Amino acid sequence: MNREQIWNRIEVLRDCIAWSIQNNRLLTDSQRICLNQERAAWLRVLEDDALNPGHVREPRYKVPVILESKIQQITTLAQSSQWDREHYEKQYQNN
Repeated sequence: MNREQIWNRIEVLRDCIAWSIQNNRLLTDSQRICLNQERAAWLRVLEDDALNPGHVREPRYKVPVILESKIQQITTLAQSSQWDREHYEKQYQNN
């Protein structure tokens, strides 16, 4: 993956976590932890790339296949409902 694809993946994972928390659906707490672990792994990849430009590698952790299908499901639901993470985060911060 290139840097743009990595950032896109990180954003998808963030969206899924936020959508799941707001709607209290599809992901358990443990599954959200798994998504956060993959986010952190991709951030480490980006950090390594900053130290060694052009040497983008795979992360040490990726979510299991069953969670990948849930990520796709949540992404579809969020897009079809025009859900917006920024709006959710603003509401969350105000509470």
